[in-house]
This record gives sequence, C-alpha cells and structure tokens, in this order.
Amino acid sequence: MSVLYKPFCHFWMIFSLMFVLSGCKLLEAVDEETDRTLDLTLIKQSVVLGGDERTLFVNLGDQGVDIIDISDTSAPKILKNYPTDDKAYALWLHDTTLFVANGLEGVSLLDVTNPVLPKLIASISTDDDNATAVSVSDDGRRVAIGTSQGVLLYDLSSLTSPRYLDRYDTNGTVYDLRFSADATKIYLANFQYGLEVLEVSKTSRLRELDALALEGSSCDIEPERLTATLYMATLTSAIKRIDVRDPNDLQLAGTYDAHDGSLLWDIAPSADFRRLYLAKANRGLGILDNSDPYHPVSLGSFDTNGTARGVAINTPETRAFVADGKEGLKVIDISDKKSPRRVSVLNF
Repeated sequence: MSVLYKPFCHFWMIFSLMFVLSGCKLLEAVDEETDRTLDLTLIKQSVVLGGDERTLFVNLGDQGVDIIDISDTSAPKILKNYPTDDKAYALWLHDTTLFVANGLEGVSLLDVTNPVLPKLIASISTDDDNATAVSVSDDGRRVAIGTSQGVLLYDLSSLTSPRYLDRYDTNGTVYDLRFSADATKIYLANFQYGLEVLEVSKTSRLRELDALALEGSSCDIEPERLTATLYMATLTSAIKRIDVRDPNDLQLAGTYDAHDGSLLWDIAPSADFRRLYLAKANRGLGILDNSDPYHPVSLGSFDTNGTARGVAINTPETRAFVADGKEGLKVIDISDKKSPRRVSVLNF
C-alpha cells in the first residue's frame, strides 16, 4: 500500500491552486464579446460528443450546460442552454442520458434524446457534499459520483429512481473517476493527493486497494484498458502514466512534462492511444505522438487564446473541440497534426 504524505501533498495543493488562479484569463476576450459571465474557477470543462458526433455538450460552471450543434463544424450553434441550480462541474453521457455533476445540488440525469428539449429524469442528492465528478459503468448499471469528500455509488437499474449502494470517504476532492471495463474497480483522480483505486465488491461495497501519491494536482484520468495503463493529467506536472495491472500495487510507469509552464486540464486520446490531445490552459491545444509511450513526442500545438480546460476529438481525428474557458468553443482542424488550424469559434 502506497503511503500518502499529507504535509507534502498539502504543499503541492496550495502550489497548484496558485498556478490555477494565475492561469485563469478572467477578463480577456480575444475573439468576440459575450454577454454571459462565467465563473470557472477550479472547474475542468467536460467536452462530450453525442453518439452521432453532431451534438456537443459542455459544462459552464455557474452557467449550466450548453448543448451545441456541430453538424457543420464551420458554423457551430447553441441549441440549448440547460441551467443548473449550482455550478456544473462535470458531465458524462451514457446512451441518451446526460449526467451532470451539479455541485451542492448533486447529480442531474437528463434525457437528451432530443437535444433541443433536455428532460430531467431524476436527481441524486449528495446532501451537503459538492458533486465534482461523475462516471457511469460501461454496462450502464452503476454510477459513481465524485465529491469534495469522497465517492458515492448508485444502482441505475431504474433511471428514474437511482438506488444508493455505498460511499467511500477520501481526504481530498475527486476531480475525475472511471470504472474499469468489468466495473469491479473505480479509479479516482484525487485533486490533493494523486491516484486511488477502489474495489467494487459483488455486494457493491467499496474499499480501497491502493493509492499512489503524485506530484501536482490530479484532475483527469484516461484508461488504456488493453494494456491496463492509466494516463493522468496533473496541473503542475503534466502527464503521469501509471501501471494498474496489479491494483494492489500501483506503479508509476512514466512522466511527460513539456516544461512550458502550462497547466494540463484534460487529455483526449485517439482510439489506439497513439496520439494524445491536451487542453493546456493558456497554452491551448497540444498534440503528442504516443507511439512509444515511454518517449512521447510533441507533434504540434495551437494557441487558442483563452484558457483551454477541456478537449474532445471526432472519430476520424480531423477535428478537435476545445472548451477555451471564457473564450468559448474553438473548433480546430487537426487533419495535419503538425499544423493544426482554427475552423470556427462559438461564444458560450
């Protein structure tokens, strides 16, 4: 079992928060003015493509969720803004149900079959705890909710009446979490401390298997399931590659740091993980060649002019969609990975 050294981690937590706040472009408007005021302090933006890749969902903190038509990437348009009662911290889409981590209001389940008319299916209360992350198992039977104090596990046999199963308390805020392919484990990005792995027992009880302290604030997880490897975004130390073949003995397998002063908020991998697309705050979009995961190489980059906090790519890897903080959605042509270019801008 790895030991988490709290004094060391508290130092890095404070250090990370200082960098985050310094990286937020609170007043800058490079492209066009917007009449909406977004508070995205310490919020990672989820950029979620719909199944047909014609619709995009983006969380906007205190401004709820924007549902965007991207059928014409040269002219994206907002179909609907769904307001939330608290800040929208994170999103997860399973089939046609959008899960919104909604701060002190818990998690909202929305039917987005018709994206113009999202319908509230159910709400999951997290009591006085801040819902900061959400993830659904591949089979759609379980939802895990990350909070400022731990993880809540619910049964989704009935979407209209999610059933509480268990909770696990952490010593930090959960910024991202993912189920393993067989839904027997949950991986947590603990913002203050690093990576934690929980076992989900046959009776749906949660217990910790191992933890790995990481330098910097952990905010995003991308699992490469065929090789039992996790890629984690850490705000002060870029990408950590972690071997999770033995969930009782986590091992750091590699680190990539561009040493450019960027804050890495989000990673979007290609289907085969041979390329990694990065949301790098004031450094914009970064593209890595990950053919040799032990020696990733920068392929290209694009300065989005804002604070890139989330990224998604389409299946053919011709477009990247970057949530650029207060500067809106940037659609980037990534057909040429070495020379990406902007296609369009949509103000949130």
